[in-house]
Amino acid sequence: MKLLFIPPLLCLLILWSGGFSQSINDIYDRGSEKLKNKQYEEAIKDFSAVIDKDKYYGEAFFGRAQCYLAQNKTDLALKDFTSAITAKKNYSEAFVLRAETYYKTGKTKEALADFGQIINLKPNYLPAYEKRAGIYIKEKNNDLALSDLTRAIELKTTNADSYLQRGNIYMENNKYEDAVKDYTSAINTDGNLTMAYYQRALSYLALKKYKEAVPDLTKAIDLKMANEDIYYSRAEAFSNINQPDKALLDYSVLINTYHSKKPEVYLNRGKIYISTGQYANAVKDYTKVTTIDKNNAEVYYLRGEAYAKQGKTKDPLAIKDFSKAIELNPENGEAFIMRGIYYMERNKTSEALDDLNKAVKITQSGKAYYYRGALLYDMKKTEDACNDLKKAKSMGYADAKKKADAVCPE
Repeated sequence: MKLLFIPPLLCLLILWSGGFSQSINDIYDRGSEKLKNKQYEEAIKDFSAVIDKDKYYGEAFFGRAQCYLAQNKTDLALKDFTSAITAKKNYSEAFVLRAETYYKTGKTKEALADFGQIINLKPNYLPAYEKRAGIYIKEKNNDLALSDLTRAIELKTTNADSYLQRGNIYMENNKYEDAVKDYTSAINTDGNLTMAYYQRALSYLALKKYKEAVPDLTKAIDLKMANEDIYYSRAEAFSNINQPDKALLDYSVLINTYHSKKPEVYLNRGKIYISTGQYANAVKDYTKVTTIDKNNAEVYYLRGEAYAKQGKTKDPLAIKDFSKAIELNPENGEAFIMRGIYYMERNKTSEALDDLNKAVKITQSGKAYYYRGALLYDMKKTEDACNDLKKAKSMGYADAKKKADAVCPE
């Protein structure tokens, strides 16, 4: 067998070249390990040593850029990301981090250009769509964000946040059914994604699916997202599925734990107290509202009702509140009706008729016609009375049928 002769100088060159390659890679690996251990200064030295030996070692520029980024040396980081991309043209990871760095430093145009470049080079590179969508969302450009998130989902993302963000966009566009589907996908991907439960609950509430909203709100609370908005939303849901006791508990948490100053919290709890016959408690809650919002016409009307249900000893307070409600809102037909009834019972016929005339004009309701008809009948104005009673009967007001049939000729 004939042996090949290799000149000594060529042999030395080959050995030197192999040693150089091994040495530079070892230095790079050592720097990478230091980067993982957050030994940034030491890692920079190693990456710099690699770069000194090879100006086209893109990974070393990329590693050093990450070190600079961790030290908030963004200008140096950007420079190295650019060098990494120059050395390795299709360096997706470098494009992504450079884009993120551009965005954080207010260079949104450059960031979007980088993500666009990545997508041009690699149309199926999923992270670029998700990152770019994040920028679009922050810029309130929901149409473009929706397009990118949809593409990410088509590419089978396992990122629950992509479903969450697209659900949020659907929700903003009042596409609640689509939002529910995305929030459900987010939850299936990450069962501890608290915001997905909360947002899905809000979508259910918008769809008036109160029963479905309750478990999601409860889950959000269990996942330590308890706050005023969640308890308020759950209280409303409980009220709408006829579970007043549970609604009361949530409103009480808002008042006793969060010390809520929102008038609607006391208003709503007061209404539950009324519906469950706890009139004195209702008065207390309505009175609290008057200290928060002195010009809330509704609360004076409601407190007047609560006083009225406690018997004649509270009549003066009831009338006073109905009058206040009318003063604050002259279009409050119900307040005119209630005050008119009280005047009727006290034989203040002129005042009662004046109030009921206004109530009929404002509300055009069967209740207003009925009470005015009853008053007119007591005033011996039978024809006018029957006109009102028959009108109330035709509008389906239950008490009017019996009264009209009894006193009005066919």
